[in-house]
Amino acid sequence: MLASLKVKKLNPTKAGLYSAVLPGLGQVYNKKYWKVPIVWGAVGTGAGIAIWRPKSV
Repeated sequence: MLASLKVKKLNPTKAGLYSAVLPGLGQVYNKKYWKVPIVWGAVGTGAGIAIWRPKSV
């Protein structure tokens, strides 16, 4: 006999809403944990450039 497997469908709308609340949370919802440091690195780089750039441009 074959055991029935339950496949959990992931909702892309829910992942997008999670990501809007906290960047990277949508990736955690999708179980793609390896992408979270990439997202946080991109956010941190953007914030660092915005904070430490020369004010007289």
